Amino acid sequence: MSMSASFSRQGSRLAGLEGEVVLPGQERFDEARRAFNLAADQEPAAVVFAESARDVAAAVTFAAGQGQRIAAQGTGHNALPLGSQLRGQDEPFWTALAAYTVGFAETAAGRYDDALGHLSEMRELGERFGNAWLTAASRVVLGTLAVAQGRPQEARPLLEEGLDLSLAAGSTQNVTLCLAAFARLAFAEGDPEGAALLAGAAEGLRRRVGLQAWPLLRREEAELIAQVTRALGADRFHELFSAGAQLNRWQARAAARDRRGADAAQQARLNNS
Repeated sequence: MSMSASFSRQGSRLAGLEGEVVLPGQERFDEARRAFNLAADQEPAAVVFAESARDVAAAVTFAAGQGQRIAAQGTGHNALPLGSQLRGQDEPFWTALAAYTVGFAETAAGRYDDALGHLSEMRELGERFGNAWLTAASRVVLGTLAVAQGRPQEARPLLEEGLDLSLAAGSTQNVTLCLAAFARLAFAEGDPEGAALLAGAAEGLRRRVGLQAWPLLRREEAELIAQVTRALGADRFHELFSAGAQLNRWQARAAARDRRGADAAQQARLNNS
């Protein structure tokens, strides 16, 4: 029996949730599942919009009982009050995830001081409990924040460490976030060719595994591409972006660590010729 059928037949077990449970076939399902990776035409058995720590615990317990995995999605929905509740209930992973979601949204909104507090909390929790994904993601988002604040000397070591940890943890989402941040860093450092190459690397990796840019980042990435295109001209931009899109993870890592964008772009073309 599928998990969605289990939800339908045993819905009373989750009937007391404060948040909403959305199942396949329901009107809101396509919208609710939008954050999931659908490269292999996958779809979650259910989407739970948790409103409290109790909701999180109930969803995790129910999924475990059905032999199903559960994936946390950082949508930003009610993350700030949920994080406050979780702190008081000794839920370090979910507290860190809420801090991540809020800090990422605050970075995108330009609320950098607030973002630094939440993202630093996420890093501290990840390190304290030895969670590889949290440790890697915290470096990536703190590096992204440093780029946004115009602090490239602080951003680069955070992003380099975050990229290595993300590769080691096998987190494709973190790798693409990190490459996108490296693209913004390259442009800020006066290297539009490197920016084009790394933006292409992030997008190419996303396409190959069926990911999409996070909604909070789409406008920023579109603005960066427009700026780089103006700096290089459309033909040169597309040449470099296309070369970047062909890089594998390790080639992209090498390009991100090479501050000479033109040389990195030439090497990428040679490697893919």
